[in-house]
Order: sequence, then structure tokens, then C-alpha cells
Amino acid sequence: MGSHGPTIIKASFQTKKEGISMNVIQCYAPTNDYNEDAKDQFYNRLQSIIETCPTKDLTILMGDFNAKVGTDNTGYEDIMGRQGPGERNENGERFANLCAFNKLVIGGTIFPYKRIHKTTWTSPDHYTQNQIDHIYINKTFRRTIEDVRTKRGADIASDHHLLVAKMKLKLKKHWTMGRTHIEESTQLHHKLSPHMESSRSSEEKRKTKEHITPRNGDRHEKSGQELDGTRKEGPGQSELENGGRRPMLHWE
Repeated sequence: MGSHGPTIIKASFQTKKEGISMNVIQCYAPTNDYNEDAKDQFYNRLQSIIETCPTKDLTILMGDFNAKVGTDNTGYEDIMGRQGPGERNENGERFANLCAFNKLVIGGTIFPYKRIHKTTWTSPDHYTQNQIDHIYINKTFRRTIEDVRTKRGADIASDHHLLVAKMKLKLKKHWTMGRTHIEESTQLHHKLSPHMESSRSSEEKRKTKEHITPRNGDRHEKSGQELDGTRKEGPGQSELENGGRRPMLHWE
């Protein structure tokens, strides 16, 4: 986060997408009848700050710009719609040019609402209402804006109304072969291990029994008798020893 004078502040946030940040620039611009030098200084400073934001990043520009962009979007079709109320003033012309140069979309001119949900400021006479607060986003992320409107019911102790933008940002995460995959594989192994061990034990026993076959054409019964007579094992000792391996046999 960094302050750029008393009227501009910028904050950057990391996103889940590797290499892409979200930059938020909050501003308070001079009023329309302010002196030209102050306006030039403000817009030059703002332009230099916008240029520090990489084009691949999500950049949101918002604040009180004292700028009326109006309904007519001739020449600015790429960065604004025709839903802005009123007519464009001098500040609106300056800011529309700034947005066109930096490819920033003016969110408040896109969505059709009643005038009371578009205007952001009410004068002390309670009659004059204008749209002078704006939320802008770089054109690359235009489709992330789902709605922009004012909320008149919010008590913010100001003659300005709360301006809210609804955004749905979808950034594909940079997936790598990491812990999650390893842990899932380990859990799967643990779940299957008892069954696999049981199956392996049964299979080894079966193969071992098959290997104990008659030699030199002798009948199985004869071999079995010879085995019973020559194998040495204690009472209760299992038929197969050494983890299911073929036992050592002594032939007479």
C-alpha cells in the first residue's frame, strides 16, 4: 500500500493465480470548476500510477472524480455504455480520455437502472443529483463485473451514496504435483492395504501348495506320506513356515 499525495492511494493484493495481482487505486479528483493547473497535476500523477500496474494485473480505479461522463458514448464505445445519466462535463471529458488511453471500463455506464440507482451525489438543495463517483476496471477483466449500482439505504454520513460493484473473479490456479496428491495417494494406499495384504497372503499360500507336487512321476499321496514322515515340526506349528515360502524338504 502506498500514498501518492493527499488525493490518491494505491494498494496491491496477491491473487491465487501466480504472477497476477489486484491493484486498487482510490482517488479524489478536483471539482469541475477548480483551476486547470491543479487538474493537470492530478491527472498526470494518476496516469503515472496507472502505468506502474502491469497490464496482466487486475486494476480497479474508483473514487470521487467529480466527473460526469453522460449518456453519449460516441468514440468511447470500448470503455463505456449508454447508461450514464446527464451530459458529459469537462472533468468527464478528461476522465473518459484517461480511461480510453488505459483501456479502463466505466462500470456505472453499463447496467440499466433507474436514475436514483445511478446517481451518486445529491446537492444540498436536495434536487440536483449527478453521477460523479465511479468504479473502473481494466478491459481485460470486463466480464468479471456483474453489477454496479448505488445503495441509498446505507447510512454513510455523507451527501454521496454508497456505490457498490459486484464482481466475480475467476482465476485458474497454477496447479503443481504437491502434498495434496501425495496425501490422497497415501490415504488410498492405507485404505486398500488390508485387503491387498489378505489377497496377497491367500495367493502366496495357493502358489506354495501348487509347488509341493510329486517328483519323478510319484503320486501325490505317496509324496504326502513321505513329507509327513520326514518333515520335522513341533506341535501346533503351521503347515508353511518362513512367511509362506516353500519349506526345506529332506528326501530319503
